[in-house]
Amino acid sequence: MGYHIHESGYHAGWLEENVGKENPHMTAVPPAVFLSFFLYQLRAFVNAGFQAVVVITGHSGGNQEDLRQAADRFMAYIPVKVWVRSDPELVQGMYTGDHAGKYELSQLMYIRPDLVDMKARGWENVPLSGGRLALGSDADEASPELGKEIMEACVQRLCAEVNHIQAALTPVEQPKIPYSLIEKIRGEVLRGSSSWVTARPWPGQKQVSPYSQWKPYEYYE
Repeated sequence: MGYHIHESGYHAGWLEENVGKENPHMTAVPPAVFLSFFLYQLRAFVNAGFQAVVVITGHSGGNQEDLRQAADRFMAYIPVKVWVRSDPELVQGMYTGDHAGKYELSQLMYIRPDLVDMKARGWENVPLSGGRLALGSDADEASPELGKEIMEACVQRLCAEVNHIQAALTPVEQPKIPYSLIEKIRGEVLRGSSSWVTARPWPGQKQVSPYSQWKPYEYYE
């Protein structure tokens, strides 16, 4: 999925602080759209014959919590296992996730070194370039060697979980899921928006200033 929740709730304050008046040129959708698409993606997997679904989100923070809420409602109606984690949760206690800092940049330097140009960091101080945006303050500490360690630890954790799910799985022939059932589940998910982590600021987070371009997204109703 090329879109994620990048503006609403706690993101708004972060964007005001790190992007300000700049145009970040990012792809973003509101929580309701993202979670609705997620439910239909789960439907596609089940209708294709999958008995379990392992979901990894690379965008952490609170997004994985909302995905888990949607997955729980899905599993209340559909007898499949949906396991949701963010990639930092896979290596919790060993490595600390970040946002394009030492952790994430190391991963990319290991997987796709051709996409990393550290000289481009100088653009963060150039007007109209998008500001610092995602780049973590410890990005200069990133390395492909660390990325290899992180990715191997992630894969090890994933393999262990997949083996656990497979061992506990009892194959059940699942009838095709119609749109109408997903719409029913989606309605329940949307009615639970008051508990979405991505829909509001973190407790104690500084309020977005009234005239900020990010103010309209601080609370998502």
